[in-house]
Amino acid sequence: MKISNTMKNRILFVFVLAYIFTATCQEKEPNLNSQQQKKILNKKTKENMNIYKTPIYRVNFESYLPFELYLNDVLIDKNSSKGSIDIFETLNEYILAPSKQELKIKLYPFPGKPQISFNDIKDITIQIYKSPSLKSETFTLVHQIKFPNFKEELPFYEYKTFFEADDIPYNNTGWKNAKDLTKEKNLLDETILFYENVRTILNNGDYEKYFSINKLADNEIYKSLYLNENEINEDKKNEMNRIINSKGKMKELKGYVLKYYGNGKLIRLEMPDGSSPLCADREDVESYYNFFLYKPLNSNNLMIIR
Repeated sequence: MKISNTMKNRILFVFVLAYIFTATCQEKEPNLNSQQQKKILNKKTKENMNIYKTPIYRVNFESYLPFELYLNDVLIDKNSSKGSIDIFETLNEYILAPSKQELKIKLYPFPGKPQISFNDIKDITIQIYKSPSLKSETFTLVHQIKFPNFKEELPFYEYKTFFEADDIPYNNTGWKNAKDLTKEKNLLDETILFYENVRTILNNGDYEKYFSINKLADNEIYKSLYLNENEINEDKKNEMNRIINSKGKMKELKGYVLKYYGNGKLIRLEMPDGSSPLCADREDVESYYNFFLYKPLNSNNLMIIR
């Protein structure tokens, strides 16, 4: 069970950096040189960014190419269809603790083209923003990516960058103390069995059992988003209704592949487009159930962790 993370409405970003710079320059001491003034400006800007007690990190990304977007080697979004897409994705549930975070983007050629060139990607940019809370519409630019030039044509283009999230007030265990699943035998069979069991739970509309197997993941996600009791109850109510409406409507599991994430510590089954094979074929909408599995170091059992 997960909070909806994607915000696809266009958002007006109000930047105050120019104002801060002007105000700082007006207040500068006469005997400070330009380098000292710059240090003061950077210090004040950093202090202003660190006043948030419940910081939310998001990635803003517009692409007209097929792509995969990862945070700390966990897939957070993917698109393989034609046409442009605009995402504004919350990252906190994949940020386990205050530290440096790795963002990775893979870009693929236009459909029908065998290779990708710099000219294909030169206008694509990615921004990382921070806001004071989940519902706030005040955003501070943390990091902006502009892809470096390259001359050769490639089958795909991969780029990694890092940003600091050192003001995160929580510390989730997540998959820190997890087994390397790339070394596990019979993992596909175990994973299929787990998914079949979850499919049965959902097809029976048994939301209590589904909540039970998601408890660890849900608690950490709620913690990372700073949700209060009322917000948690509202989320559970919405998920309960979704599961009830999925009763008797779950599709058969087929056409999937096993994928590894989190540097080999996380796995899940995926369809070719990246969606989950756990899907309720409802009249109003197709409802997908997504999660990542792991094995704690002291256990041989797969568990939902995100």
